[in-house]
Amino acid sequence: MALAQAPVITAVLNGLGQPRICPGDVVLLYGTLPADAARNFAVTVGSKPGIVNSVQIDRGVTASISIFVPPNVDPGPSTVVLSHAGAISNAFPVNLTPWDPVLPLDPYATFLHNNSGAFVTPSAPAVPGEGVTVFVTGLGTTFPPLPLGAPANRFLSTVAPVTLTVAGITIPADFAGHYPLSPTSSLFNEADYEVSFTVPSVTAAQPLALTLTIGGVTSNPQTLFVGLRPFTNQPTISAVANGANFSPAGPFSAGSFVSIFGTGFGSQDNLSAFPATQVNGISVLFNGVPAPIFHLIGSQGQIDALIPAEVPSYGSITVVVQNQNGPSRATVIAAGGASPGIFTVADPGNSSRRNAAALIANSAWLVMPASQARALGLSPCTGLAATALCGQPARPGDFVQLYATGLGRATPNGDPNGTVLATGQPARADGPVYLTVANPTVTVGGQIASLLFSGLAPGFSGLYQVNIQVPAGIADGDNVPVQIATPGGGSDTATIAVSQGQQE
Repeated sequence: MALAQAPVITAVLNGLGQPRICPGDVVLLYGTLPADAARNFAVTVGSKPGIVNSVQIDRGVTASISIFVPPNVDPGPSTVVLSHAGAISNAFPVNLTPWDPVLPLDPYATFLHNNSGAFVTPSAPAVPGEGVTVFVTGLGTTFPPLPLGAPANRFLSTVAPVTLTVAGITIPADFAGHYPLSPTSSLFNEADYEVSFTVPSVTAAQPLALTLTIGGVTSNPQTLFVGLRPFTNQPTISAVANGANFSPAGPFSAGSFVSIFGTGFGSQDNLSAFPATQVNGISVLFNGVPAPIFHLIGSQGQIDALIPAEVPSYGSITVVVQNQNGPSRATVIAAGGASPGIFTVADPGNSSRRNAAALIANSAWLVMPASQARALGLSPCTGLAATALCGQPARPGDFVQLYATGLGRATPNGDPNGTVLATGQPARADGPVYLTVANPTVTVGGQIASLLFSGLAPGFSGLYQVNIQVPAGIADGDNVPVQIATPGGGSDTATIAVSQGQQE
């Protein structure tokens, strides 16, 4: 009888998509995982058994497995092991911290009115002096400890005290731990912690920043709406798309361009905002991390931003836009290691053409059909200096630079163990050279092109440069397909113009 294939764990992440976990935490496992019911899995953290809460299956493939970290495991270096049908996974190394507080990422589904159990929202804000509850993860051990695999049957308080900071005012929690048989527990995982507090007196009715601290560790910030009447005019998100090809399909990768469409982005435009994370009172958060903004086109309801390096390559990413009236509802997008998008140059004479943003190598010569160059008021390049802005087709054998986004991790010299650029930092022209860790495959007219360079474009952040040689034998055409495909299966296709003969 054939043995079941052993699961392979490649990441263990908390609710922010970060590799931090603690005793009593609820975390997600990613990797090559069998598609099966949660009851058929078992998990251990160190030598202690945990609980498999749920298995998320997408198109027949397990996307993630949620586990409950045993409350009695000791902080420090440890391992996570998953077993299924007698097959045992790799021992994935983790470092448990005593606390890892994480607030929910959707500001409209974070806080509850104690008197009604309804969510605190702009239309139903909290008022000063009111009791409010928030469900969080990562508050560590309780006294007495939570029984493994069972809801609390009594009040179980956190070992360390919890404080909250609201609009700069620090207040103690009224209670932090596990409630017995909470009437609202059906909304949340039974391993979530409940923190109740009294809203402090504030002078202004407004959306207020709130954080939670335990053991000297502070959570991600979240917004608490406080006021005597409803708030209005918060932003909305209608779509999140790849910033090069405007595809909303995803997945979306850290360090790539993204375009966000919606309302409430203001009426003023700023096309040179980078690396600011707040422009005209507008900001964008990915899993709570502020994103550098390239373009704020408030008049058209569009924001072009850089996905921060801190977001995960697995699972999902929560996107929120904030204006002076508060945050939008959260939009959840799929995370991925790479998802190529090729930048294009619009053709005024042919709106359906997706001509790739491409240059003859080491020049300002745009690769495009002669008709598109004329429509853009550009002359042919033959006989001009390499610095001249002009446009014409490429020849077979020419070296061409393509520009794209979403090609995944890029590190100094492509070192798999190297560090990616910090969020908002451009790749320096004087080095080091940030090469993609996993190189794409590029085809032109269906033929594989020689790849000479794949990495971050010097002087830019989030912009990738791919240098290729146009294969010999490519037939003439104004719309020769060029495709960039990454090892994970993502790809994007645009066109370039190729001419065998004398260029105009």
